[in-house]
Amino acid sequence: MAKWHPKAFSRLTGVSVRTLHHYDEIGLLIPTVRQPNGYRLYSEGDLLKLQQIIALKFFGFELAQIKNILAKEMDDLTHFQAQMKVLEQQITQMQKAKRSLHRLIAKLESKQRIPWNNIIQLIEGYRMTEEIEKIWGFDMAQQKEYEKFLIAKGYTSQQEIDKGWKKIKDWDKDKWKTIKNDIDDLNKSFVLAIQKNLLPQSPEVQNLVQRHCQWLTQFWIPNKEKYTGLGRMYCDNADFKKYYDAYHPQLAVYLAQAMKIYAERELT
Repeated sequence: MAKWHPKAFSRLTGVSVRTLHHYDEIGLLIPTVRQPNGYRLYSEGDLLKLQQIIALKFFGFELAQIKNILAKEMDDLTHFQAQMKVLEQQITQMQKAKRSLHRLIAKLESKQRIPWNNIIQLIEGYRMTEEIEKIWGFDMAQQKEYEKFLIAKGYTSQQEIDKGWKKIKDWDKDKWKTIKNDIDDLNKSFVLAIQKNLLPQSPEVQNLVQRHCQWLTQFWIPNKEKYTGLGRMYCDNADFKKYYDAYHPQLAVYLAQAMKIYAERELT
């Protein structure tokens, strides 16, 4: 396995020795190999970590954010997959920005007034969206675990998951806001049903479940087994349980029961 002294590592990567020392001091990138004489060397693993740091800086993250992201347990493959997803989204945004610039230049060349919505489109094209940040924050690491669980249980396949990612990669800020608001409203409606002591199999609750199932189709198409399995994951996974507990301590179990009933009645 290759090892490098700081100066050699600096020449190899193009990152200054001063920057490497700073990363060491703040605990972002500490050389992992220690020699008997006390000198520390950078390893191939450190090289991979530096690549991740540089990528995250390129995507607009600050060092404190990068440190938090890298502190999460995420293997190298997951990091590279996340980088690919971010790049795909940024390429899409840059293509939109390019089209907006062409329109603006054409307006200016013909002495026309610039529509304000073209400026907004250009701003959006340059922005790092919250959705891209989520890929690298809590969501991406946990998302991979959810995907592994669903695949292992036979509720979905990697191909279906990849299709889902392709569906959402072009969504803009307004679309994500609508998605979030819709599920928030649904969750609050389920809480009201719990407070009214409505049974999971009641028509009112099953109508809510139908809306929930339709909301999910924006990402993937559930069948009887997948939808029931997702409900079980809401109860068994600590992160999902915490999410639903924020609405109501009984919501995860209640929703899972209602989903199971709906799946048995309406899905194949």
